[in-house]
Amino acid sequence: MSLLTLEDLAWLRQYRESLSGWSRYQLAKLRGASCGELMDIAGQVLVFDRDRYVLAQDLAASVLEGVGNSQIHEQWEYECACAVHRAAARLSTSDGEVLIAAGGYADQPLGELSSASFEAVHEAFLALYGE
Repeated sequence: MSLLTLEDLAWLRQYRESLSGWSRYQLAKLRGASCGELMDIAGQVLVFDRDRYVLAQDLAASVLEGVGNSQIHEQWEYECACAVHRAAARLSTSDGEVLIAAGGYADQPLGELSSASFEAVHEAFLALYGE
């Protein structure tokens, strides 16, 4: 007779799947996989968010749905990256890293995206209103 409930067994199975996916992701990083490959692999990792396991790609998509529209691509891209990083901050370190990779922002520092956004908005302002 097991002391584990069906819910316990389901959680343990998902935990094992999460560790397996995280291991595949880390091995891909070590072998020098491209950003696109890492994004695909990371997307298939189960991450623990709000008391349940979800695929990192599904969580990333859900987070990005909440980002508003912008007429300036660089500004929108920066807002997307910030949203993914905010969501990653509430996860464990390893799950957060996987979420950022699944969102496509593993190789894009926020500082660079912020600078590109600022410059693009400034250029648009000058184009519309002059100096």
